[in-house]
Amino acid sequence: QKLWEQVERKAKLFRSLLEDSDCKYIGDVRGLGLMMGIELVDPNEIGKDGVPEANGELCAQTQVECLKRGLIIEKGGRGGTVLRPLPPLVVTDQEITQGAEIIIESINAAAEKVY
Repeated sequence: QKLWEQVERKAKLFRSLLEDSDCKYIGDVRGLGLMMGIELVDPNEIGKDGVPEANGELCAQTQVECLKRGLIIEKGGRGGTVLRPLPPLVVTDQEITQGAEIIIESINAAAEKVY
């Protein structure tokens, strides 16, 4: 299997693990291949457009919680509301699963501090 085919399959796995989780703080998962953005939102603060508002404080605390669990993750987006995992193209399925679990666990831990 070609590298780009592997990356496409791994990106689908990563995206599905995040989107199919029951984490109510994940507002959107977007990106190309393994370069993804995970927008974090406050599900209790609905904007004028009917969509939950993005939350930079939650994102910053999640970054800290990920680091505590051994996962280095960047943040970006307007107001620092988007987590940006940047795994290597040769990441394994097991590492993707473990990374997604750490991210979700960290978001929930950060939400306990923020809310």
